[in-house]
Amino acid sequence: MKIYLSKLDSPFGRIFLASSDNGLVQIGLAAREKFLSEVQKKYPESDLVEDDSKNHAVVDQLSEYFRGKRMTFSVPIRFDGTD
Repeated sequence: MKIYLSKLDSPFGRIFLASSDNGLVQIGLAAREKFLSEVQKKYPESDLVEDDSKNHAVVDQLSEYFRGKRMTFSVPIRFDGTD
């Protein structure tokens, strides 16, 4: 599985995003290295790829939210957990 990485500058600082072909898998405000470490730990068999085009909808919707133009989100979110 590939995990696509992007970043967004927000009023709270830089936000890091990770998604798969099935939706957003992680979002964080941590330092980039810590965020990458968390993603690698959660998805050890995945290839991490910098690809803003795969997170375009998330970036757009978060940007609209920070400008006060959006209250709900429609991007798919992939919830992974333990059994």
